Amino acid sequence: MPESWNYHLSQWSHAIEETSLQQAAITTAIGAGTAFALLTALLIILLIMGFVAVRIQRRQAEQSAKAELALVSADALRGARATAAVVAVGVLMSRSELGGREAGENKSDEGAVS
Repeated sequence: MPESWNYHLSQWSHAIEETSLQQAAITTAIGAGTAFALLTALLIILLIMGFVAVRIQRRQAEQSAKAELALVSADALRGARATAAVVAVGVLMSRSELGGREAGENKSDEGAVS
């Protein structure tokens, strides 16, 4: 092989290497950019989902607190009604005892008068 062929082959080989290096660099940059974009998108999606989950959890906590407060107030109302019923029964029983005593006293007074 003449020396001029070796020179032309080395230039051609150098051109192929340079083109391959440029294509490899472009492919690497595209891959890195794509990976960065995907990771950024995933981060944003995770942040949004976290925000939504916190809002849902807060809303459910408020609803359960309201329901618990309603149960507590309903229990307090039941307790007040039960206390009122006990007091009412006590008053009615004391009246019937007083009524029975007064009727007995009236009969003994009538017996003394007659």
